[in-house]
This record gives sequence, C-alpha cells and structure tokens, in this order.
Amino acid sequence: MAVRSSGEARLALQRLIGQERVPYPTLLRADDLPAGLSVSDPAAGRQWLWDEPPPGLVGGYGNPETYALPDAPPEVWAPPHTVDGAAEEVRRSYMRHSVDLTMRGGTTSGVVYPLAVCEVASRFRVRNVGGASAGAIAAAVTAAAEVGRSSRLPAEAYAPLSEEERRDGHVRPGFVGLSDTIAWLAEVSPEELGGERDAYRLAQLFRPGPRDRRLFALVTAFMRRQVWAGALALLLAFGKWSKLMVAALAAMGLWLAVWVGARLPSWPAVDRPGGDHGWGRYGWAALDLYLFFASVGAVLVLVPTLASRSPKPSPPRWLTLLTSVSSRHQTEKRLLSYSLWRPLSAAVVLAVTAVLTWLRWWDWVAGALAGAALSLAMGAVVATSAWRYVVGVGRRHFGLLAGAAPQTSRRPSEFLAGAARPTVSRAVIPWLSDCLSEVAALEKGEVLRFGHLWQGRSFKPLALATPEIVQLARHPERRLVNLELITTDLSRQRPYRFPLTAVEPGDPEAGTLYFRMEDLADGDDAVFPPEVIAAMRDPAPVTVPQTDPNAEAVTLHRLPDPWNLPVIFAVRLSLALPALFKGIRLYRLVPATEIGDEFGRGILDHARNRLMWPEDGRRRAQALWFSDGGITSNFPVHLFDSPLPRWPTFGLNLGQHPYQFPHQDVWLPQDWEQAVVPATDLGTAGTTFVGSIVDTARSWRDSMQTAMPGYRGRVAWVRQRADEGGTNLYMPREIIASMALRGALAGARLTRRFGHTKQWDRHRWLRLRSTLDNLDELRGAVRESAPYYADILAGRDDFLRRAGADYPYDPPGDAEAGWFEPGDATFWPAADELLRNLAEGGPGDVLTRGTPSPRPDLRQVPPE
Repeated sequence: MAVRSSGEARLALQRLIGQERVPYPTLLRADDLPAGLSVSDPAAGRQWLWDEPPPGLVGGYGNPETYALPDAPPEVWAPPHTVDGAAEEVRRSYMRHSVDLTMRGGTTSGVVYPLAVCEVASRFRVRNVGGASAGAIAAAVTAAAEVGRSSRLPAEAYAPLSEEERRDGHVRPGFVGLSDTIAWLAEVSPEELGGERDAYRLAQLFRPGPRDRRLFALVTAFMRRQVWAGALALLLAFGKWSKLMVAALAAMGLWLAVWVGARLPSWPAVDRPGGDHGWGRYGWAALDLYLFFASVGAVLVLVPTLASRSPKPSPPRWLTLLTSVSSRHQTEKRLLSYSLWRPLSAAVVLAVTAVLTWLRWWDWVAGALAGAALSLAMGAVVATSAWRYVVGVGRRHFGLLAGAAPQTSRRPSEFLAGAARPTVSRAVIPWLSDCLSEVAALEKGEVLRFGHLWQGRSFKPLALATPEIVQLARHPERRLVNLELITTDLSRQRPYRFPLTAVEPGDPEAGTLYFRMEDLADGDDAVFPPEVIAAMRDPAPVTVPQTDPNAEAVTLHRLPDPWNLPVIFAVRLSLALPALFKGIRLYRLVPATEIGDEFGRGILDHARNRLMWPEDGRRRAQALWFSDGGITSNFPVHLFDSPLPRWPTFGLNLGQHPYQFPHQDVWLPQDWEQAVVPATDLGTAGTTFVGSIVDTARSWRDSMQTAMPGYRGRVAWVRQRADEGGTNLYMPREIIASMALRGALAGARLTRRFGHTKQWDRHRWLRLRSTLDNLDELRGAVRESAPYYADILAGRDDFLRRAGADYPYDPPGDAEAGWFEPGDATFWPAADELLRNLAEGGPGDVLTRGTPSPRPDLRQVPPE
C-alpha cells in the first residue's frame, strides 16, 4: 500500500471513515503491481495479492451499523459466563463472534491501531483487551468503545460532530469514536481533508511543563532535524547558572577575537570597510566568530552526506521492483527530497565564507582561534550542566512530560527548533481521558473507571464493596469488557498488571498502594486533569513518616479500589516511556520489622527487649517508582492465553521491513510458514547495537512467543520505517494516514482469516495438539516423581502434625511457619486421585509424536 502522492493516504482514509463499506481495492490496488514481475502462477495456483484483491469490504468506520454484528446471537453483548448454560448453537455462535486483542507498545505507533481495531470490531465482539506502553492507549480506548457499542445507543447518539468539536478533538461513542481519533490526528473529516498547513496535532499533545520546556526544545530540534537550531537549543537547555556562564563566555570569546585580530596577522590580510577601530571592531569580531561556527556546522552536515554517497552494491532487480510498491519506498523518496535542503544550505554557507574570505572581510585566524577556545569552554559548561541535570533528574521525576500541561505560546527557542504552532487546547492525558469517557458514552465530566468496563455505563463509584463487584474483580469472565495493562515497578524490578487484585476484607493493607496528591496535581506540571484528581482523592488520607529517616512525613491517599480506579491512571502508568514521560511515584506502607540474626532469630538489647526497625514500631512509607510497561513486556501476547482458548486472541505487532521483504507493509504469516520472527539488521551503528540489547532484554519472551504454533498465525505485523512511529512525534499527517491504513489492512486480514470456519478449526486443532503434548509431558514428570511424595499422601493429617511439631529450624521471631492445611478432609482423596490419574500408564508417545514445532513449555511462572 504505497503512498504515491501527498494526500493520497488521507484521501483513502477519508473514504474509510465514511458511512459506506468499500471494496478491498481501497487498500490493495491492481495498479500497484510491480512491472516486470509475473502476476500469477496458474500451475501453482498462486497469484499476487495486488493482482486481484480478495472479495470483501472494508471501511464504513464512521457508521455505527458497521459494528452491529447482525448475524450474532443477542447474547453476544453479555459477559461470557452468561452463556455457560445456553444451547450449544448459541454458545458456538457466541464464541465465533468473540475475540481478544493485545497491542505492542511504541510511543507514537498507536496511530496504527485505531482502524485495525475498527475492522476487527466489524466482525467480532472484543472480550479482553490489553497492551503496554503506547499499546495501553489503544487498548483502553478499545475497551471504552466496546462499552459504548454494547450500550446499544440510539442513532442520534452518533450524530455528526460540529466543526468546533472536531477541531477540538472530541469524538463520538463506540468504535465510531475510535475512528474519529485517527481522523483528528490526520486532519481528515468525511467532508474535507483539512487546511493546507500541517498542524502536527500528535506532537502538540506531548507538551512539557514550564521547567522542562527549554530541554524539550532540544528534543524537538532533534525530531525535526533542525541542525542549526539544535546547537542553540543545547546552550539554552539548562538552568540559569548554565545560561549566565554561556553569556559570560560569549562576551569573553568576542573580546578574545578582537584581541587575537589585533595581534596576529590573517591570511589573506583583512581590509574591511571602516577598519578594525573603535566599537566597529567588535562587530567584525562577531562576524568572524559567527562565520567560524557556521562553517564548522556546514562541514559537519556535509561530511556524513558525502560519506553516505559511497558506492554500495546494487540490489537485485526483483528487490528493487518489490521495493517500489511499498510504503518503505515512498517514505525513502520523501526523506530524500526532505534532506536535500540540508546539504544545499551547508554548501551555501561555505560559499558565503569563501566569498567573504576572497573579499578579505573575514579574519578566519581570529575567528578560528577564538571560536575553538569558546567552543571548548562552552562545551565544558554544557557538559557540566548536563551532568548536574542527570544526577538530579529524580527531582523532576526522571522525565520531561507530566501529561497535563496547559497550552502556551511558543518561545523563541521552540520556534527555532521547529515546534508546531499551538492549536490544540489539551495535552495528551486530558485529551485521552475525555476520549475514554466520550467513546464509552458517559455523561459529560464523568471519568471512565474500571467499574464502567465491568458493569457498563450504569456503574457508579462505590464507597463500600458489594458482593457483585467483588465477584467481577475476582472473575474476569464476568466482566462486560476486561482491560488489562502492564506497567513496571522499577523500585522492586517487577511488572505490575492493572487493575490490581481486589484486596481481601481481612487484609486491608495487602498490596495496597498510595500516592501523594502533590505528585499528581502539581500546577503546570500536573499529571492528570482536575476531574481525574477529584475521582482519586481519598476522603481520609494518612500522614506517615518515610523509610528515609531524613525525609519529612508524607500525607498519602489510598489508591481507589480496582473498580473505582480511573482507567486513565493505569494508562498513564503504562505509557510512561523513560526519559520522555515523568515516572509516577507511588508508595506502600512497610510495617515495623524485627531485627534478626543470620538464622532469623530476634536480637535482644541489654534490657531483653527485641530490637525493631524503626524503633518506635510505626509503619513507614516506602516510595515506588513506576514507569513504562514496555520495560518488562512490550507486547504482552500472553495476557489472555489459555491452553484451550474459546476464541482467538489477535495480536497487533510492529516491525521493520526486512531486506528481502520490502514490499510487505503488513505481514500475517500462516502457522506453517516461517517459525521465527524476522531478524533485525543491526547495521554498523553502535547505537543500534545498544538499542538491540535493550529490546532483546525486555522483549525476548514476547518475540519467542509470537513464533510459537497457534500464535504466529494470529499476530499481524505492521511494517514501518525508522522515521515512522517510535518517538517521532513530528510525523506528517500523510504518514499518520498511511500508518493508519496499514493498520486497517492488518485488521482486515485478521478478520478475514479467522472469520472463516476452516481457519478457526485449524487453529483449535493446533492448540489442542500443543496442549496434549504439554499435558503428556506433565504426566510423565508426575509419574517419575510421584513415588517420592507417597508418604505425604499416606500420612495425611498425621503427616502435617508431625512435620509441624518436629520442624527443626527457627522461623523469624515468634512467628510460626504456616503449613497451608487443607480446608476440607476431602482434599486428601482428591489429591490422591489426581496424582494417580496423572501418573497412570499412558499411550506412550502417541500424543507427542508430530506435535507442532517449536514445542511450547508448560511451566510455573510468577504472576504480574
């Protein structure tokens, strides 16, 4: 799906978000077939995808009827547990119209997901949805949209938005609203394609607070490839001390240029109008310095450009032809034309310096000597300032963006860096919070909570837990929609899954988290908008000392119960890309601990009192820092997996165009195809090598799981270039539209594949084979080890009594080691029967022979 002209992708996007479903050729066109390649091979029964696009319809995402599921039973809108006792035909139809979704992270790659989800929702009812990092954004909006759709709203609820509402980024209910989000980001509406000027709305959502604007201007210059502005932004990026030192050094550099120009001859000798006398000499010295820095900058621009023009092996003709029909090729052409102005402007600068040298107006000796000295001094100041920032970045919560900064006008440094003209009134977190409420069809000003996802729009915040809500908290299959998001607790180096497990009534402090109101609602650096803060406020906060004896006591608010927790809170915890987003500081309360020796026995002081920490016996607040869920699992395809799934889990993954497959913008392998994920080209850059190390450390499990049988056939890869997605906030709207169309194609291919009964039967067969192999392997392991546990089952309660009485080692302090006694005497015969059945005989390797490869492992792993 190539973007062959500016605005073509946005035209296709405009057609898809309309009222009518359109043929597949909207995405796959016959005239994209590369010339010179055979379109089909009748003997093999194969043909190019572009030759004759498969029959079917896509789009119509702006029409609520697209998501009506007319051939599904009425029970499809109810939670899964409600059909357990239904007729066989109803249960099978219910399962065939259900799907789970997981989405990979990537700061701006969420623009791929909206149309993919819309296409999936046109055929399936979403039951469980999850993600991490930016994938948490799309997952949360998907869950909220499913609440809106399942409410069966009247037609007037989907009335077209006014021009003002569209401009401000408001959306309609349900999956219609999900398509509105991508239309707003790409500046497309059903009636028009927007103004001539790109507003870069995506970039405008990510705005820093007052203290971080100067440093974020440097980040903006990097994203916008503003080489000249980047150096200035770097000098101004840090605090007052740094800027005062830079200003003082600039004055000293100017004086040094005058001093050198008066004492050292220049070649050619300068003969400037007005001479080098009086105050005019400072003007000429300033020109000397400016031209030196401009020339050095021009050389730095030209050298890598010339180096990149070194001869390279020509790719095969077939590869060139395939590349010519992909978004990769079109983006490369765009980058080529985009980058021409940089070497051209550098060449102009060098030509100007050459002319001024020929005219003998540039004293390059004074400029070079003074400029070199000034560069070294300023570099030392900037390096010192950067080091001071890094060692103290914890005071700024380890990042640049809080999430809810207000709209402000551009500063000069931001203008030079290429920041977008402010036209978006809300930052990313307030906008997302409003979108969640609007697609879920909540009342204006109402914040979406997990209880809304579990019970529907009728949910109201609960002061006390009810039996019904506790059942929903413990049993996801009873929920209307189940949303699960991954975040990372850096303090304890572990993943966290939101919503948290419901706290047991008899254990009110188990796993409870707290927050400081100042951390979330700090004026211009606020993380959440006021309505979210109000929804989280604890009417009875507690004030406790901290584990750090030098720190002041903190007033903490208990995190709301899982059903009362705003969804945007969990989204913000998950999407916090390190260094870009500020981390979120939460707290847990740590009880006083008895000091023990190496054997766990309590230590007594001279008065025979047990030593405690803290000495006063009071509990302490311990800070926990939460950051990006992608640190521990960037593509949590395992979230909703089971040995024998009742319906498929679709995965939406992101990747690059492999060298040999440059034409594949969307890759959806079949289970008999490539059994491993495509390899990444590391190139020659050290940064790529380090980045690959980090990605491997955090994503190796996810990557291997996507290649397992029963997985790889339901994970669609959307290919993108390095300048697409990732942390590139300044993607042009044509590229955003192109990525959205690739998402629509991914959703269409998944829907088409699993909408076919034969494909679903094959998928179930593969999962059954793998599960039987695992169970048979488990049976073998039990058969080998069960004899060593026969004494426990034979002794039963007597075994527990003897073991407890004779246990030789000291539990810490006066505590007793728990033995987890059975709650019922029937435990023993049930355990004996289970182990006996597992250990008995078996048909040899009948169940394992010919198992799909690679064989999955059945193992016990810690929960998230």
